[in-house]
Amino acid sequence: MRQFAPKNLFIIGGILVGLGFIVPFLMVMKVVPMWLWLEMIVALLQIFGLVLGIVGSVMYVKEKRDGKDKY
Repeated sequence: MRQFAPKNLFIIGGILVGLGFIVPFLMVMKVVPMWLWLEMIVALLQIFGLVLGIVGSVMYVKEKRDGKDKY
């Protein structure tokens, strides 16, 4: 289960959110055409990246908390 390490999820989530920022920026600059299906895919990438980043952060905190005493 090493591929689901919190660090990997956080990095993948960051890349997806980054793509969700760069692609619309290129659309506004008219480098990439504005197609409805592309805009919907970018929106899904942003949401999925945000969810992966949050899940990775929660897993990281849980790992660190389980390694220490509660009190």
